[in-house]
Amino acid sequence: MEVESVDVTKWLKENKHIVTLIAILGISLLAFVIRARPVPNMEHKYLLALDPYPFYRYASYLVNNGILPKIDTMRYYPIYYIVREELLAHTYFNTLLYYILHPITGISLMDVFIVYPAIVTFLGMLAMYFAVKKLFNNRYMGLIAAFVLAVIPGFQFRSMSGYADKEPLGILLFPMIVYFIARGLKEQDVKKSAINGILAGVSSALLMSNWGGHAFIHMAIAAMMLIIVMFKDIKLKDVAMYSGWMLSIPLAVIINLRYGGWAFYGNTTFATMIIAYLSVIASYIIRNKKIKIPKGIVSVLIGVVVFVGIISLFDHAYVPNMIKQFYIQATNPIATTRLGSSVAENQPTSIAAWLGGYGAVLLILFIIGAGLLLYDGIKGMKKDVVTSILFMFTISTMIMSNLPDTNPMKYIGDAYLYFVLLFGVWLIYFYFINKDHKDISEEHILAAMWVFLTVIAARASVRILWATYFPTAIAIAYLTVKSYFIIGDKLRAKQINDKYYPYAIIAVVLIVLLVFANKSYASAIGYYPLQEKQWDIATQWVEQNTNKEDVFTHWWDYGYWVQSIWNRTTIFDGGNYHGSWNQINARFIMTGTNETQWMNALHWFHEPKYFVIVSDDVMKFYQMARIGERDIWNDGKNYQSAYYGIYYDPRGYPVKTNAISGYDKVYELNQGSIGVMSNDVTVNGMLWPAKDTLVASILLPVNSTGNETQIGPGYGVVYNKKTRMTTILPFNCVCVENKGCFNITTGGIDGCYMVLPKVDFGPYGTSPLGAIYIPGIVRDSLFTRLYLVNETIPHFKLVYDNGAPMCVTTILDKRIMGMRIWEIDYSNYSYAIDECPVEEYGVDTCGNYTYLKSILG
Repeated sequence: MEVESVDVTKWLKENKHIVTLIAILGISLLAFVIRARPVPNMEHKYLLALDPYPFYRYASYLVNNGILPKIDTMRYYPIYYIVREELLAHTYFNTLLYYILHPITGISLMDVFIVYPAIVTFLGMLAMYFAVKKLFNNRYMGLIAAFVLAVIPGFQFRSMSGYADKEPLGILLFPMIVYFIARGLKEQDVKKSAINGILAGVSSALLMSNWGGHAFIHMAIAAMMLIIVMFKDIKLKDVAMYSGWMLSIPLAVIINLRYGGWAFYGNTTFATMIIAYLSVIASYIIRNKKIKIPKGIVSVLIGVVVFVGIISLFDHAYVPNMIKQFYIQATNPIATTRLGSSVAENQPTSIAAWLGGYGAVLLILFIIGAGLLLYDGIKGMKKDVVTSILFMFTISTMIMSNLPDTNPMKYIGDAYLYFVLLFGVWLIYFYFINKDHKDISEEHILAAMWVFLTVIAARASVRILWATYFPTAIAIAYLTVKSYFIIGDKLRAKQINDKYYPYAIIAVVLIVLLVFANKSYASAIGYYPLQEKQWDIATQWVEQNTNKEDVFTHWWDYGYWVQSIWNRTTIFDGGNYHGSWNQINARFIMTGTNETQWMNALHWFHEPKYFVIVSDDVMKFYQMARIGERDIWNDGKNYQSAYYGIYYDPRGYPVKTNAISGYDKVYELNQGSIGVMSNDVTVNGMLWPAKDTLVASILLPVNSTGNETQIGPGYGVVYNKKTRMTTILPFNCVCVENKGCFNITTGGIDGCYMVLPKVDFGPYGTSPLGAIYIPGIVRDSLFTRLYLVNETIPHFKLVYDNGAPMCVTTILDKRIMGMRIWEIDYSNYSYAIDECPVEEYGVDTCGNYTYLKSILG
C-alpha cells in the first residue's frame, strides 16, 4: 500500500480559511477555558465581586415578573432609585441567555450570571478578530489581536466567571462597533455605508446602555471624523455612514436615563460627537465652494458654532461649563472629589500597574505599535516621522506620570501635561504644513486616537487601564505583522535571502503570549468570591429577627450585599449615585464626634432601624475621615491625621531598650499600617511637627506572673521624615475594649493606643500581638467608641455579633471578618433638624451636606 505524501506548507497556503478558522476558534476557546476555571469557586450562589449583585437582583425580578420595576425601593432610602437611570444592557443580555439556556440545560439564573463573562469573552475574541481583520485587511493581525486580548494579564479579572458587571459585555460590543465602522469606511455604496453606520450606532447605543467606558471608542471615532474633515474631501457615502451612526445612538436615551435623557448634549463625549458630525455635514456642503481659508477649519468652525449656538439658546452657561468639563476630564477624568478619589479603582495608575497589566515587553511593543499606527496613517506627509515619535513620547510620559518619588525619571512623568500641550501645538503646525495633503488613512487614525484617549484616561484611574487593552491588542498585532513585512523588505533590498529573520518579532510576541496564557490559566483557579462566609451566616439572623421593610445603614461598600443577600433596604451602596450622602454618612455618622451629629444625621435619613459595621471598615476609616473632612483644621488649609494605624509583631520576640524600665519584656510592634502624629510635640526644646512626624512603631511593656500577663502603658516610636531623627513618646490615652478610652498622661502623643490580643485561629493561623493607634481627633467618633472599643452608646443596642474578636487578623485578613449589628432607638431624643423632605421618587432632597454642616458642625 502506497502512502501519498502531503506538502504541509502547500496545504496550509491553499487552506488559509480553514487554518484561520481553527486558529480563531482555538484562541476563543482558550479565552473561554481560562475565564471558566473559577466557576466551581462560585458554588452556584456567589458572584466574584460586589458590583454585579444589583444586576442579578434586577434580572431575577425580570424573570419572575416579565418587566423591570420603575422604582427600586431597596436603594437610596428614603427617595429610592429610578431603575432606568441604571445601565442595564447586560441585565437584559443575561436574562436572554437564561431564557435560551434554561429550557435546554436547566441552568439557574445565578449560574448564567456566573458564566456570562466567559461566554461574552469567547464571542468577543471572534468579534475582535473580524474587527481588526476588516480594519487593516489582514487576518493575521486579527488573530494576534484576539490572542493578545485573550491572555494579557491585566484583562483577566473583569472578564472572569462571576464578574457579571458592566465591562464583560463591552468585550463583545467594542469590536462590533469597530467592525461596522471599518466596513462603512471601506464601503463605496451610499446605502451600504448607511446600513453599516446604523449597525455601528446600534452597537454604540447598546454599549452606552451598558458601561460608561463607551466614551473611549466614541471619542476616538469623533476625533477621527474631525481629522478626516481637516484633511480629506468628504463624500456622500461618508455622510451616510456617520449619519447612520449618529442617528442610531439616541436609542440609548430610550433605553435608559443615565445620560440626562434628551439633554444628553451636556455630556462632553456626546458634545464632541455631535460637533464632529456637524463638521462632516458642513464639509460635504461646502466641498465645491472656493474659500481662501482651509475648508477643514471652516467645516469644524461651522460645526462648533452651529452646535454651541443652538444649545446656548436654551442654556446660557453651557459654554463655560463645557470648557470646565473638558479641562477636568483631560487632567483628572475620574477622581475629581474626595469621594471619587477614595475608591480604590479610581486611584492614579502607577507604573507598577502598567507593568503588571502588560508586562515590560508588551508595554514597549504597545507604545511602538501606537507610533507605527499613526505613522502609517499620515505616511507621506511632511514631518510624519517626527510626529509619530512625538506621539510615542507623549504616550510614554502619560504612562510615567505617576512614578514614585524615588524614581529618577519622575520629572519626565510630572511634566506629562506640558508634553501633551506641546504635542497639541505641534499638531497645529503639522496641519498647516500638510493642509493640502489628502492621503490619510481613517483606519489608522481611528486606532491611534483610541490608544491616545484611553491612555489619557488610564493615567488618572487604574480602573480605566482595563479599557486600554482593546487598542493595545490592535497596536501590538499591527506592529507584529508590519514588522514582518518591513524586515522582509529591508532584507530583499539588501539582497539577503533569509526567510527566518522576518519572523523574529512574531516569535517574541508569540513566546510572551504563550507564557501569559500559561500563567493566566494557572492563576484563574485562584479567583474566589469577595463575599465572606460571615455574610451568609448573618443572613439567617437577619431573616429571622428583622422585618422585610426594615432599613439598614452602613458604609457604602456593602449596600449591594445587604440588598441582594439579606433582601433589605439600604441608604447607601456602591453606585454612589448621591455622592453628598456619603459625605453626610462619613462626617456625621461614621466619624461623628457627638450624639448630636449622629442622631440628627440618622434622623435626617428617615431613621434607618439597623446599623452595620464590619472589621473591613477599620482600614477604610481613613477614607471615611477624608470624605467627612475630619482631617481639615478649622482654617481649612492645614491637615491632620484622622486615620488609624495598625501595628503588630509577627515574630513575637521582645526587644532591648533602656527607654522603658520596670517590666520583664518590651515588644515592638513595627509592621502594619503606619499612623501619623496628630499634634505638634516639643521634646527637650526640639519641635516634632505633626505634618512631618510618623508613629513608626508601638512599644508595649509586659510583666508575666504565672499565667497572668500585665501590659503596661504603651509608647510610640516617632520618626521625623525631614530630620530622620527618632524619639520615644508616651501616648496620652489608652482605649480598653468594652470599657472606653481614658487619659493617662499629657505632653505625649495626642491619641490613644488599644492593644489587640494574640488569638489562635487554628487552621487560619495565629493573630499576632498588635495595637491600634487612634488619633485624638477621632477618639470620640462613633466608629471608635461603638465598634473598636465596643462601648455602650445611648440609642444603640447591639443585637448581632458574629463573635470574631477585635485583633490583627480580623482587621487585615479578609478570611476572618468581624460583624456587628445595632438596633437604633430614636425615642426620647430632641432633634435639631427635621427629616429630609421627600418630594418625588429619585429626586435628591437629602444631599444638603452644607446645610447639615452649618447646623451640626
